[in-house]
Amino acid sequence: MSQVQPYRDLWVSVIARAVLDAVGHAHGNKSPGATRAAQRAARQWLTDNSADFRNVCALAGVDPEAILRVTRSGQLDALVAAYRNRFNSWNANDV
Repeated sequence: MSQVQPYRDLWVSVIARAVLDAVGHAHGNKSPGATRAAQRAARQWLTDNSADFRNVCALAGVDPEAILRVTRSGQLDALVAAYRNRFNSWNANDV
């Protein structure tokens, strides 16, 4: 394993956490209001194409345009499945 891979995995986890928040899989025991707020914030981050979003994608080695296409088309569940395939035992509570 290269020395870079653990860092890429970390940034992939940041994107994965945002995707999970966006589809309503809040981390921990959040109130419904906090879950909705996290969901809105994550959806905005995943669709706004901000410099922060692009930097995280670059650090993760992920094409930001591919994520934007999926999130803007409303296919977040497909993105969740893709990340689960990348990390075989990936669990929403792990991120």
